Amino acid sequence: MINNVCPTFDLPSTLHPTMARAASPPPAYAYGGTERTPILSGISGAGTFRAQREYEYDSLKSSDDGDRKLTTILICIIAILLLIPAGLLGAYIDRSMTVDTADPRVRNRILRQWEKKIKNYEHRAHELSEEQRRMNNEYRRQETEWQQTIKEYEEELKGRREREKREREEAQLFWVDIHGEQHCLKNGHRKYTARLANLPWLMNGVEACRATQVTINGITYDSPIACEDRGMFDGVYGHWIAGNEGACAAYWEFTKDKGCTAQGSGLRRIEAKLGVVHAGENAELLCLTTPLTIYGRTYDRPMFCPYWGKYGFWGIWNIPDDNCRW
Repeated sequence: MINNVCPTFDLPSTLHPTMARAASPPPAYAYGGTERTPILSGISGAGTFRAQREYEYDSLKSSDDGDRKLTTILICIIAILLLIPAGLLGAYIDRSMTVDTADPRVRNRILRQWEKKIKNYEHRAHELSEEQRRMNNEYRRQETEWQQTIKEYEEELKGRREREKREREEAQLFWVDIHGEQHCLKNGHRKYTARLANLPWLMNGVEACRATQVTINGITYDSPIACEDRGMFDGVYGHWIAGNEGACAAYWEFTKDKGCTAQGSGLRRIEAKLGVVHAGENAELLCLTTPLTIYGRTYDRPMFCPYWGKYGFWGIWNIPDDNCRW
């Protein structure tokens, strides 16, 4: 029986003696026995110990088998949990990567995508339409407010002008100290200045200046070219550029046709001598502002006015002439 329970091991002959002894199963001793009284000397004690060893071995073996089964079950569960997402991912990839339009799944997927895009577009178009409608309403509201404001301002301005006009008529405003400057401004024109008289204290002097007429050299001007408020004590002044000024009238004594400026130029040169200019006047300025009629066409001014010493100022024109094109 002992040989059946504890099998013997054949050790190699070359094994070290200590290793050989360690590899052999430990000797069995009787309860309370020693190395000198081995278990073999008592058959009943040896059987009890073997039974205990067999029980422990069976317990360890069954526990080990249970652990193996549990491990196998856990591995299967983990594998299943890993395979399910992998299968779903594979199906998604297969469905998303498929581009074969003959496949009904592909057509349905594309149709759903387009339906989603169309819905998004319609939603965005509706939002833009609503935003445009709100902007139009706001614009119309602001436009109405602006028109109402402009109308009120125009009515107020009209009423103020009418009131000031009545006040000016009642005050009987007029111009005094009308005088021209010493020198001519240009041919036939001189600058004039005058002070507005009979101006009430609370009246707007500049507005009254602009609305008061004046007659200079037989010509009536509805408004000055500029109004100047010089303060409480000096008053308001108006300025005009008056025409029909005989003392500033310049003229051309005679003209000369100098022929074509150059062969094929298409231009003819005309020269004219400026007449006598009053002492102290700017002869060059009068020359540059004096018109001349040449071959039925009037030119407001010469191209330039050179001064030729004792011969005075001359006006020069280069006028178009087809006879000078050849």
